[in-house]
Amino acid sequence: MGKSKTELKQTISNFKDESEKLRSSIPVSVHNQIVGTDLNVKLEGLKNYV
Repeated sequence: MGKSKTELKQTISNFKDESEKLRSSIPVSVHNQIVGTDLNVKLEGLKNYV
């Protein structure tokens, strides 16, 4: 991708933060329909892969 590990981990962290902002502004059930209930598990796996 042409990005450093640090940049990729920051991107993942930023995505998680934005997802949490979305979660707090809409009903949890709608959030789960959009991003799924296992988002944190997937993001941690992605971070570990990087």
